Amino acid sequence: MDNIAVSVSRTWTLNNRMEELDKLKFNHTTISSVGHHEVLVRFHYASLNYRDVQMITGKNISNVKDNVVPGSDGTGIVIAIGSAVTRFKAGDKVLTVFANVFGSPTLDDFLNLPLGGAQDGTFRQYGVFNEERLVTMPSSLTFEEASCLTCAGVTAWNALYGLPCYSIKPGDGDTAKSLSPDGQGVDHVIEIGGPGTLEQSFKAVKLGGLISVIGYRGGTSGEEPGFVEVIRRNCILRGVLVGNRQHLEQMIRAIDANGIKPALDPKDWKLEELKEAYQYMLESKHLGKVTIRID
Repeated sequence: MDNIAVSVSRTWTLNNRMEELDKLKFNHTTISSVGHHEVLVRFHYASLNYRDVQMITGKNISNVKDNVVPGSDGTGIVIAIGSAVTRFKAGDKVLTVFANVFGSPTLDDFLNLPLGGAQDGTFRQYGVFNEERLVTMPSSLTFEEASCLTCAGVTAWNALYGLPCYSIKPGDGDTAKSLSPDGQGVDHVIEIGGPGTLEQSFKAVKLGGLISVIGYRGGTSGEEPGFVEVIRRNCILRGVLVGNRQHLEQMIRAIDANGIKPALDPKDWKLEELKEAYQYMLESKHLGKVTIRID
């Protein structure tokens, strides 16, 4: 186990005054003291999300403080705890929570609480977090596999299960396999493209169906359908902004119960190579989640 007297961490920070990849700076930073309700984590793996790339290109929609430690997803081991911590002990394997919110948070919660944007994140060797910003890692996954869950994993889970009356139920897969031969459309569309593909989502969804908008890989500009389409299709158009800790904990139970494994890109990146990993993702060379090994 790491020496809990450690005081310095190898850390990436993001300087908003610079341009694109020049925003990323690699430093040695002082580890803050552990407060009563806080936990010191020694990270083993982190992973990149499209959100991280957006912060580099200036297309993100959430708040980003200057010189923030980027990265929302990370796994590691607890090496020290504060006097009032009740959820963890030294040696526990943990996973970060994107935003420490429950139930129905406000917009300010989601703009000002996420790790790696408004709050210091995971692209570093050590980090101090309030115990509520962490959950126990899935017992069936490795550090690398579990490092993929915080943002993209929870977003997918929230899209599928976050609206109870439209959550996936046994037998729904048979309906999907039939590909709607009667031409009535599908029950649920996961929209990731943005304005340029939203029209196709409206064409695909059945009357009374659900469209979950989880991203905009095709950009935020361009012609898009008007609100009348929602009425005409009698459907629900739902924006999904990641999810809360309840979603993450539900997903972890499902992962352990069903042996679910995330798809990982085969390329191995070290913490010192983070800029190159960003470039790799910017150029869309990845196939699966891009993970960062933190030695």
